[in-house]
Amino acid sequence: MTVAYDTSLAEYIVGVFDNPSELAIVNQPIVNLESGQVVGYESLARFGNGMSPERVFGAADSFGLGKDLELFAVDAALKSLPWLPSGLRMHVNVSPTIVGAPELRQLLLNHDLSRLVLELTEHVPVVDYGRVASELAVFRNRGARIAVDDLGSGYGGLEIVIATRPELVKLDRSFVAGIDKSSSQCNVMASLIRFVSGFGGAVIAEGVETTAEIEQVSRLGARYAQGYVIGMPRPGFSPVDAAAVVRAAKQTRRVMYGADLVDLIERVPVARDTAVLSGSALGVVVDVYRRPLLLWVGWENGGRALPCTEVEIGSSTDICRRLAVNRMPSHRLDPLVVVDGSRRTVGVLRVESLLAESDTMS
Repeated sequence: MTVAYDTSLAEYIVGVFDNPSELAIVNQPIVNLESGQVVGYESLARFGNGMSPERVFGAADSFGLGKDLELFAVDAALKSLPWLPSGLRMHVNVSPTIVGAPELRQLLLNHDLSRLVLELTEHVPVVDYGRVASELAVFRNRGARIAVDDLGSGYGGLEIVIATRPELVKLDRSFVAGIDKSSSQCNVMASLIRFVSGFGGAVIAEGVETTAEIEQVSRLGARYAQGYVIGMPRPGFSPVDAAAVVRAAKQTRRVMYGADLVDLIERVPVARDTAVLSGSALGVVVDVYRRPLLLWVGWENGGRALPCTEVEIGSSTDICRRLAVNRMPSHRLDPLVVVDGSRRTVGVLRVESLLAESDTMS
């Protein structure tokens, strides 16, 4: 879709080059969800006319000024690199259209690239991803890391990730918003995290705005996060409350416990490998997110992995009994696996305990 822009906006953009104070650089922190510590800051452009950066850069593209304005913004961001706290990296946005530009190479090679992450934005279609990857290699060989920005909102999607094999992939806000309430979003994000992890990359969940979103993206395996609930974009390099981030990332999801069920739950070992459970009488094989895969029943000379039946921790004993007896006869007495609202394994429920509870109540 072509967007028409007023010529006065073109005049404004030209004026930015003559009046650099019209472009301000703010920095938003990116944190490690395990430690809560800041690992870097994304440098973002803000314009004096109050318009969104997306609108101004979009207008610049339409007027043939996109490359010049982007290089101008990169140069402005790099000017604050000497004040970046030691050990952290600055994330700078670059589009595929300027990656091979001699002007960008001249700008970047004047700095210590080991302190930079080049975030590849993609708001126009890319014709040759191989060319982009080879041009990025020039900076990567000098120590820069590569990130793909806003995966899910641009044109190429996974194609550019496959071509560039970035160290970092930022998942767009559209994946993150309300993820604590959407199992379909969780499934998509979990798949993307597995894909990125497969080639050695890590995921940054972008645009987190609630502590519940922090907890959920952390549980799904995102290593890093960025968003207003962590830190707003501000001039300079603002600190972050690391302890608050860790609390949010590891908060216990509130689940309505069924009073008649909770006392019957038995805690058992959980593991991702049956070999770890070989010495246990009862256990649960789980995936990386602690979701149950199989029930492990141990015997004197070994054990056996069985299919498992899940029940949520808030279920009534009556529902659990019905789930148990409606299974195939050979599995009716297998323990049920109790999960929380995020399908994480809590423990098991022995059917004989349910039946004994029923006898007590009758």
